[in-house]
Amino acid sequence: MHYFPALVSSDSLHILLGLLESIRNSFPKLYPALLLRAFPYFHYPFYRITLCSSIYLTVAVAIERYLAVCFPHDYQSLSRRSGRAFLYVLPALTTALGLNMPRFWETEVEERYIDGDARVYEREELLFVICKSS
Repeated sequence: MHYFPALVSSDSLHILLGLLESIRNSFPKLYPALLLRAFPYFHYPFYRITLCSSIYLTVAVAIERYLAVCFPHDYQSLSRRSGRAFLYVLPALTTALGLNMPRFWETEVEERYIDGDARVYEREELLFVICKSS
């Protein structure tokens, strides 16, 4: 039961990053310039990491419940062990981080100066472009 704080933290961070992603896509003028600069280095990779960690921690909860229901006598002795939450949380977070490490090197930032007042954002497959008015 001590892995629930990790699951709640991962889900909450994913929701927060998802809201920022929605604001960036739907209302680009409201998205702060400081966060826009951090997007390819922080927001994009950690949004994917929190998604994977939430999934893996949910699977860990399912495994825990399966063991409790199908093997109640064995589970009772397992539940008394201290630090067993790390047996679920640490592999889930390590795997999520390991699988998404390439996300940190997947995007590039290219600044383009265009005429006009509006900030224009383009997002290509592996290129994040920040366009500014000159």
